[in-house]
Amino acid sequence: MKSVFFGGVAVAGATGNSSAVASVGSNPFVDTTWYVNPTNMAEYDNSIATASGTVKKNLEGMKNTASAYWIDNKAKIDDTTLRGMRGILADAASKSPPQMVVLMHYDVPNRDCKAVASNGEICCTYKANGQCDYLASGSCSEGITEYKSQYVDPFVTAVNDFPTVPIVVIVEPDSLPNLATNLGNARCGNAATQNAYKTGIAYAIQQLQTTHATLYIDAAHGGWLGWDDNLGEFMQLFSTMGVNLDGVRGFAQNVAGYQDVGTMCPWKPDSGTRNGYCLQGGSGEGDECCADACNLASQWNPCVNEMNFAQALNKAAQKYLSWSPMNIIDTSRNGVPNARTDCANWCNPRDTGTGMLPTTSTGSPLVDALFWLKTPGESDGCTDELPDGSSCPRYDTMCGSADSVGSQSGEPRAPEAGAWFDFQVKQLAANAVDTNWPVPVPAPTPGPSPPAPPSPSPNPCPGGSMDACKVACAVLSGSAYDVCIGVCGDECPTPTTTSAPTPPTPTPSPTPSPIPDECPGGSLSACISQCPTNPVVFPACVASCQDRCASTTTTTTTTTSTPAGMCCWQDCETLATCLPGDACSSDEGSCYGCSGIWCPSTSFYHMLV
Repeated sequence: MKSVFFGGVAVAGATGNSSAVASVGSNPFVDTTWYVNPTNMAEYDNSIATASGTVKKNLEGMKNTASAYWIDNKAKIDDTTLRGMRGILADAASKSPPQMVVLMHYDVPNRDCKAVASNGEICCTYKANGQCDYLASGSCSEGITEYKSQYVDPFVTAVNDFPTVPIVVIVEPDSLPNLATNLGNARCGNAATQNAYKTGIAYAIQQLQTTHATLYIDAAHGGWLGWDDNLGEFMQLFSTMGVNLDGVRGFAQNVAGYQDVGTMCPWKPDSGTRNGYCLQGGSGEGDECCADACNLASQWNPCVNEMNFAQALNKAAQKYLSWSPMNIIDTSRNGVPNARTDCANWCNPRDTGTGMLPTTSTGSPLVDALFWLKTPGESDGCTDELPDGSSCPRYDTMCGSADSVGSQSGEPRAPEAGAWFDFQVKQLAANAVDTNWPVPVPAPTPGPSPPAPPSPSPNPCPGGSMDACKVACAVLSGSAYDVCIGVCGDECPTPTTTSAPTPPTPTPSPTPSPIPDECPGGSLSACISQCPTNPVVFPACVASCQDRCASTTTTTTTTTSTPAGMCCWQDCETLATCLPGDACSSDEGSCYGCSGIWCPSTSFYHMLV
C-alpha cells in the first residue's frame, strides 16, 4: 500500500545540528509499496468471521494494513513458506515492482532479560528444559557463537539473496534499553547477558550494514528512556560496543508499545539534552504538545509523547555520538493513550485501540514514518492460566497487572506471546482511531483455472503443498497414514529456496475410469490423489477416502508412525503458522526449544476443518 497522509501529526519546532553526521541513505518508506504478509492477514480471518458491525469493518481494514514480520527464531530464516523470511522475501520479489518488507531481527542470546513472556531460544547457558538460565555465570561465548552462525549470518545471507526487494530491519527490540536501565536486575546485569547483548548486537549491526537493508536500532519509548540520564546511558552504550553508526538510518520507537505519538514541542533545553518546555517552570503549560497521558512531566521526564522522544533521541545522539538519526514510530496499538491506569503496565492492556495508519506524512523531518511494527492481535504474553486451562510456562507477573486483559472476572485468559488473542484484537478494532483503511489486498490465489467442462485436471499435489498434504494425513492412522504420506511424497514437489517461487507446470492426472465400487479410484492411494487441492477441503476428503476405501487398504505397514503433534508459532488453529515435518515438530521438547507452541495431533483435524 502507498503511504497516506494523516493530519493529526504536527511539529512546532525542531532544529538540526549541522556538525552532526547525518543518518545514512534516504527515507526507505517513501515512493515504495509496502508488503502486506498473507500470513499476518490470515490471522484476522477467524476474528472477522465472529465479529459484526464496526468491529468487523475495522478488522477487515486492519487485515489489509502493512505491518512488520518478526523473525524471532532461527527456523523462520530459511523457511520458504509465507510464514518464513525467505518465503516472504520471495513473494515480495515476485511483485512488480518488488514491495518493501519490514523485518524484526529478534533472537539475541538471553533475549528480553527483564521480561519473561518473550524470552528467546538462544541462551548463554541452557537449563535442562531448554530454556535460558539468566543467572548462570560466564562470558556467553557459546551463545554468541550460536547467534552469529545460526541466526545473524543466515539472516544476512537471506537479505543478500533478494537484492531487488527494499528491506527495513529493526534490530533487537528492548535489548539495549535493558542494558541502559536494568542492570540492577540480576537477569540483565549478569556478565553473560551483558556480553551477549554488547558483542552479539554489535556483530549483527556490523553484518547487516553490509547489505542493502535500511537499519533502525530499537530505542524503546519515551516512557522508558525519556529521562536525560537514561538517554545518556543508552547513547554511550554504542561507544563502549564499538559500533560504527555510519550505516544505520536511525532508531525505532515504541515497538509493540502503547505510548502516545502526540505532537513535537519547540526545543527549549533547560539542562544538557533535556527539553524543559513541558516541565515545571517551562513555558509549555496548556500546549497540546505537552499532553501527558502517563504523567511523565511530573517525574521530570520531558518525553511525554513519542514525537518529543524522537527529538530527544536526535539531540542526545548529536551530543554523545556526533550523529543525527532519523526515526520510525510504532503506531499499531497506541490509539488510546490514557487507557491504562499505570503506563508501566505493558502486557495486553484492555480498552486500547489501533493508532495512526502507516504513513510517511509525519509532520517532522526527524521521523521517517509511522508504521505498524507489531501486528495488532498478537498477544504480549500469557496469563498464569492459558486459554486451554493449562499453566503458562512463560508467565510474567506484568501480564497479571490490573490493566491486563484476563486479570478481571469474566475476561478470557491470554495466550502466549505472539499467539493470536481474539478478545484483544476486537477491542483494538472497536477503539481504532484512524479508520481511513487501505484498499483491500487481493488474497493470494493459484494460477487462473476457469471452470470449463469437462472437469479441470487436478493439481498433482493433494492439499496444494507438501506441508498441507502431510498435515492432512494426520487425521489417519496405521497403514492409511502410510499410504497418505506416500501420496504426498509422490505427488508434491520438494520446496526449494529459490529467490522467487514459480508455480509448477501442471501435469494432468490420468482421468479415472468409472469404478463400480464405492471407493473413488479403486484404492485409498488413488482416492487421496484425486482429493481437491484446497487445503481446507482436503482433510475432509482424506477422511472420507479412508471410510470409503477401508476394504482396499492393505495391512502392510512401514516404520512411519502418526506424528505426536507439531510446532506452531501463533496457535493450534492457524495452519500457516505451523511447521509439520520440520525438526521443531519432532517432539514437544524440540518445539519449546524453537520457542513454539506444541500442538498435539488430536488438534490437527479441528484446526484444518
